[in-house]
Amino acid sequence: MKHDWFYIKELYNKEQCQDIYNTALDSITDLPDLPAKNKKAKSFVCNRKSFGNKLDRFFDSVIWTNRTTFGLDIYDDLPNTININEYADSDNEYGCHRDATNHGDMSDIKLTGILNLTTEPYTGGEFCIRQHEDINIPELDTPGTILIFPSIFYHRVKPVLSGKRISLSCWFFGPNFK
Repeated sequence: MKHDWFYIKELYNKEQCQDIYNTALDSITDLPDLPAKNKKAKSFVCNRKSFGNKLDRFFDSVIWTNRTTFGLDIYDDLPNTININEYADSDNEYGCHRDATNHGDMSDIKLTGILNLTTEPYTGGEFCIRQHEDINIPELDTPGTILIFPSIFYHRVKPVLSGKRISLSCWFFGPNFK
């Protein structure tokens, strides 16, 4: 692996972010978000197909980044579900966690992709990847920016102090780690 994370700044503009968010609000499924004891945020799940081609650049960028930067063995099938997290109240946060599964039957979560859908200013809510200490990734604070990283890395969202932070995330699976 050449890098620990990769970002593409402003892949989408604010109007496109708002459109993606509105589509998400219109396509919430009955599927529950996986419970997380250290998550203090509103969260819901959407079906990827509800977005049509609006997320093509996101998915193409994740696949390209994996091929050129990470080289993880991921399946060709795109994820079927999209998660939306809203951190809107003071002190909303997502404590330190990792997305990778510990023991998969046939597959493991290999790669995480996050898109900042926020269109209005907010304070706090910094995204950090933990490597001996928290490393803030300030690029993800920019609306329309995507961040891609191996799902084995622990990460967190610090408390939002004011405003609303909105992110889209999904996970890319591959055969079990060997």
